Amino acid sequence: MGSYLQFLDPTQDLSLAFHSEYSIPLVILSVLTAVFASFMALQLADRIRNAQSLSMKIVWLCPGALALGGGVWAMHFIGMLAFSLPCGITYDPVTTLLSMFPGILASAVALWVIGLKRTTLSSLLMGGVLMGSGIGTMHYAGMAAMRLDAVIYYSPTIFAVSIVFSILLAMLSLYAKIGLHRQFPDIPDWSVLFLSALLMGLSISGMHYIAMEAAYFIPVGETTASTPGISPTVLAIGIGTITALAVALALAAVILGKHLETIKVLNHEISERMRSEDEMRKMSRAVQQSPVTVVITDRLGNIEYVNPKFTQTTGYSAEEAIGQNPRILKSGDKLPGEYQELWDTILAGKEWRGEFHNKRKDGTHYWEAASISPIRAEDGTITNFMAIKEDITERKKIDADLIATRTQAELDAAQEKVLENLMRLSLATVSMEEYLNKAISSLINDVPWLTLLHQGGIFLTTEQGAGDGLELIAGYKLHPQLMSLCAKVPFGYCLCGRAAVSREIMHADCIDDRHDISFDGIEPHGHYIVPLLQEETVLGMITLYLPHGYQKQENDVQFLRRVSDVLSIGISRRYDARELRQAKEDAEAANHAKSEFLSSMSHELRTPLNAILGFGQLLDYNPKEPLTPAQKDSVKQIMSGGQHLLNLINDVLDLAKIEAGKVQLSIENVSVKTVLNECLSLTQTLADKRGIRQIVGEGFQTNKDIRVDHTRFKQSLLNLMSNAVKYNKENGSVTLDCHETLDGMLHISVTDTGEGIPEEKYEELFKPFNRLDAENTEIEGTGIGLTITKQLIERMDGHIGVVSEVGQGSTFWLELPCSEAKLVQMTDEEELDAERKDAYLPGIDGTVLYVEDNPANLSLMEMIVQQVEGLSMISAHNAELGIEMARTQKPDLIIMDINLPGMNGYEALAKLQSLSEIKNIPVIALSANAMPKDIEKGIAAGFRRYLTKPIVVDEIVYIMKDIVEGLQHPSPNA
Repeated sequence: MGSYLQFLDPTQDLSLAFHSEYSIPLVILSVLTAVFASFMALQLADRIRNAQSLSMKIVWLCPGALALGGGVWAMHFIGMLAFSLPCGITYDPVTTLLSMFPGILASAVALWVIGLKRTTLSSLLMGGVLMGSGIGTMHYAGMAAMRLDAVIYYSPTIFAVSIVFSILLAMLSLYAKIGLHRQFPDIPDWSVLFLSALLMGLSISGMHYIAMEAAYFIPVGETTASTPGISPTVLAIGIGTITALAVALALAAVILGKHLETIKVLNHEISERMRSEDEMRKMSRAVQQSPVTVVITDRLGNIEYVNPKFTQTTGYSAEEAIGQNPRILKSGDKLPGEYQELWDTILAGKEWRGEFHNKRKDGTHYWEAASISPIRAEDGTITNFMAIKEDITERKKIDADLIATRTQAELDAAQEKVLENLMRLSLATVSMEEYLNKAISSLINDVPWLTLLHQGGIFLTTEQGAGDGLELIAGYKLHPQLMSLCAKVPFGYCLCGRAAVSREIMHADCIDDRHDISFDGIEPHGHYIVPLLQEETVLGMITLYLPHGYQKQENDVQFLRRVSDVLSIGISRRYDARELRQAKEDAEAANHAKSEFLSSMSHELRTPLNAILGFGQLLDYNPKEPLTPAQKDSVKQIMSGGQHLLNLINDVLDLAKIEAGKVQLSIENVSVKTVLNECLSLTQTLADKRGIRQIVGEGFQTNKDIRVDHTRFKQSLLNLMSNAVKYNKENGSVTLDCHETLDGMLHISVTDTGEGIPEEKYEELFKPFNRLDAENTEIEGTGIGLTITKQLIERMDGHIGVVSEVGQGSTFWLELPCSEAKLVQMTDEEELDAERKDAYLPGIDGTVLYVEDNPANLSLMEMIVQQVEGLSMISAHNAELGIEMARTQKPDLIIMDINLPGMNGYEALAKLQSLSEIKNIPVIALSANAMPKDIEKGIAAGFRRYLTKPIVVDEIVYIMKDIVEGLQHPSPNA
């Protein structure tokens, strides 16, 4: 034979060609061999795709290519064994073995394409061409290895068709593995693998048998069967051996792959389990150590788990709680509908948030904020519920205390206003009957917090307090029959007479057997019966009507006691003495008692005012929660009433001190211009509101200093200037001027454009509580300002007077001793203080310790500190605790109350100064003890500043800022 590949010549006689036959069993065996080899190789294709590196891909590619290539080669020669001719056939051993390599390379290409992460059309086309060409080459090389008594000729047409079909079937078999996965993603992997192997095996077999149809075996004269070669028997043994080796190699690779995959899966599962266990341990520790309560229940609400915080909060141990229902914590405050809403929410798979008012094991109640959510299984069904709860009892208490404090402050303000009106009425020059009728009307109409019926009356004791019976003097909407029956009531008879004997406030919630006076048709009601006492003497009785069933309230009783004190003063002032001397002595005694009483009551009066004015300022200062216009107006009313009451208290106390001879003056050189500027800044707001111009005359341009007490002079001048503004006409003017007299006095005048004062009333101006009928107008005033001013000016060796013309206005003047002349300029500090008046609360970087036993004052200071950026506060309710906190926490500043339980403020200051580690911490006194002697005592004791209640918010903030920043940034010369 001249060539391995010869094509038919048209002149050749094909009738001479050998007739061939196939052994069907061997044909089937060849097809199964191809399918089996494909199945084994395709399993390794997945390993190739999932390999993480090129070297690993090659490791899996080699056995796969050997398995598939060996299978294709075995299929070819099994197919050749199935092919029989009427002549002897042997095979060239070298060519037979070499024919295996194109099949192996073709198989490598096929597996590489299948193993790509992403197969494109170009890679599929190239892979199909290479695989088909390789298998075709392997087939025709195997045909060339045949040695027989014939020459093999190939039909060009069928040969070309076999090559084309070889490439197409190769592409189809390659796409099968990829396409089946894409088209049918739900088919199991083993099904895809089997179908792909079947299609690839059939494609490889089909390529072989199509190519066999192209071959024609035409006998020749010479005999080649005797040429040395491999006999069919040896070939069969060789094929079997190689096939077995290829299968064994593939199986080993598959088994190794499975083993490695199993190891990888196990390693992953072990890692995941270790990670899960680590997360579970962390989660368990987090839950166990959580600062909030964690409870897990089953679907029915039975407790399966509680953390230690649950035991700490409720008192129930885990053993006691597990298996129980959380209803063991119910206090009974929550309505059934609320629990139903909770269950509806969590059973719907949603989170529920809310609050519980629960009961501990010991019976005490507490508040919890809770979040309850479902726990789901993998299939989404709810298996458990988890509650995360936080104890908010203290937060609730703080909120309640704050609300109570605000409510009490509002109540105190309202009560103080009523008491102020009653005090005015008590001190007014009206008859006893008019006084008592106005008083009972005010009590019934101006005190809604008492829940009174619109009925009541005031009795007086007969014989001006010396008798043993009561007379009804003032009645408000009382039944005429009752007015008649109660006209005179003996001591010990009915409720009023019994209260006169006991001298205690009596309460009745119904018409009981103590009501000796009754009549047909009387409406059901209750009573407050309030004795009016002067020491042990019963001056009279107040009877107030209550709704039937109204229970006694301690706040009511305390307020009524204060009402009794005020009305008792009014009644006692109106009793005429039987003899002139007795009247004078009684008046002096009453006046002295009044002064002493008011002075001693300074602390008690200023304490509620501290809360009223302090919280009022905070509400107005709070930028985080700005007030609505209506709220601003309400706060303005509270502040106005509180400030007015404070002015009244200060004026009354001043008058009492002056009359008692207890005012101490510090006479020094004082700049008139400086004091004038201070007063102008204080009266400017009211003047602007009324459109009044304040005109400063030329006399103040270069004036001399005067010899006065600075504070008392400012108080006197401010009184005249504020009166000139208050009693002026709208859009009027106030002119201030001064000049030096020949006798060395500085004459200061304040001229207004008001209504003027008749000359016959000049003397009445300086009498206490005489406002010349101004009490019937809306203009606020105490009626004692001019009295105080006159006495202060005279005590400073000065004079005061007035010149007025009705319809034109008035001029009030002062004359005070001059000192040596010098020009007056405002100091830097005074300018800074003036700037501060318009400034907002500054930031302070530091910590203040407030030692105070009054909860309202503590709350007020805490709210002030919250408004100051950078400043924090710690507090102590007694001096001993305050000293310990100062030692341990080293605050920047200490604010100390004077009247403390146990160790007082002075003793605490001495103790602080004796401890070397904290003796340099500055201490400010803040007290309702506001007498000058108290302030002098405090400064002498070593307090850095002595501040009095009620506090002014911006004043105390700036003082704290100056002291704290002075410590943080000391002067270079310090």
